[in-house]
Amino acid sequence: MSERIIDVALVDGLRAEGTNGKHLVIMDEPVDDGGTDLGLTPVQLFLSAMGGCAVITMRLYAQRKGWDLQDAKVQVTLKRPDRGEKFPPKLTQSITLVGELDDEQRERLRQIAGRCPVHRLTDGPLETEEVLA
Repeated sequence: MSERIIDVALVDGLRAEGTNGKHLVIMDEPVDDGGTDLGLTPVQLFLSAMGGCAVITMRLYAQRKGWDLQDAKVQVTLKRPDRGEKFPPKLTQSITLVGELDDEQRERLRQIAGRCPVHRLTDGPLETEEVLA
């Protein structure tokens, strides 16, 4: 079993910092919501992780195959129900691929984007637990 540890702490008001001991990420809320808007919101950070994982996974796959993927961009959109609406949240990844790729390669890269490690976390059963330290 592999284990990844991220430490997150409140720093000031609604601003939080996450670290793996080497890199630091700042999360905050917009000013209108009581934050200082010094970083992405936690949800925006999650959406960034989805998109970042997808473009990295597509790059690695294309390199292994020797395909001409010059650039990849992903716009991640989250649609959540308003109060009283009954539908599950939906993530959409709009993928832009640049390079000399045929339709079959483009379709395969689209499929690969949905198989990145972050995406897999959201697809299968995920047990979460909160414990007091």
